[in-house]
Amino acid sequence: MNRGRLTGLVLLWSALALALLASPLALDQTRLAGLLYFPAIMIGVLLSPRHGHVPAVGPIWIGAIVWSLVYWSGGLAGYVLLLEAMLVRAQGRRLYEGGREAAVADDASPRSHLACFGELLLELERRRRRHWLLAAIPGLSLDQPAESLARQALRQVPRHRAVGSLLVEFEQALVARNGEQGASAALTRMHAEAARRV
Repeated sequence: MNRGRLTGLVLLWSALALALLASPLALDQTRLAGLLYFPAIMIGVLLSPRHGHVPAVGPIWIGAIVWSLVYWSGGLAGYVLLLEAMLVRAQGRRLYEGGREAAVADDASPRSHLACFGELLLELERRRRRHWLLAAIPGLSLDQPAESLARQALRQVPRHRAVGSLLVEFEQALVARNGEQGASAALTRMHAEAARRV
């Protein structure tokens, strides 16, 4: 999806959300705020020095600030997870473009599988490093050939979420091209080649 389409889509959803919130049919905002900040109100009541029905203003504000930070951090964490999933999915789609079909064929060598996986991983890591919320994969050097990068990633950081997700996308492409048994054999050969010292 290009930037123009993405911008148009974001503007469309923003306009729909604004129209929904501004319409008289929308959920009453005070009721919505009450539902979202009910835990903050409860924190304020529990922290209140007066044990009456009306809590003090300070604990209510503290509860509201804390609960706002909880919402913001949860939203930010969700954004990061969705962004990483989107980047991995985009790299998975690249497997079907630009003549990479031969690299995921069953009769391809494990080195060509490693090189293809390394190219995808290199592009994924470059895109991840451009974004300020996504940390770089630890110990991964981008100043090496794609095959060496894939070897390093599969040996040193195979449990990293981005490497594992991209490996799943690669495996799905192998299954689509070669069937379940062919993909399993190709992945086994690729992992054995990655573990071998060069």
